[in-house]
Amino acid sequence: MRKYLLIGIAVTMAIAMYAQKGRKDPFKAAEKQTEKMRTHLALSEAQYASVKKINLSYAEKIAALRKQSQENKENKDKSKGQRKDLEEQKQTEIYAVLTPEQQRKWTAFKNDKKQRKQDKGKHRGRHGRDRH
Repeated sequence: MRKYLLIGIAVTMAIAMYAQKGRKDPFKAAEKQTEKMRTHLALSEAQYASVKKINLSYAEKIAALRKQSQENKENKDKSKGQRKDLEEQKQTEIYAVLTPEQQRKWTAFKNDKKQRKQDKGKHRGRHGRDRH
């Protein structure tokens, strides 16, 4: 009996950890993106401060949208559209801070990341395991 109880607890913990893995903290993501931009684009201190402010501002908006979406499951599709709109607005504000060369670099970086993600998905089977 004790053995089954321990197995049940282990399975429950594994499920909880897996469920949390999918959710990113928007504030941590904003900090991470700001630091990535700082190093990849060689942002000046003024640019860094502006980009950080923009990223954190939108992280607050995304967190509020996520909370609203969780409270009202019916608005999930609407929430996705709003989040996409917020992301586009954020990029417009960030690009206003960057030089044309930095804009090109950042666009190339994002496109490369998107391509790697798509390529990675092609080589994975069900449950994220390699097909090979």
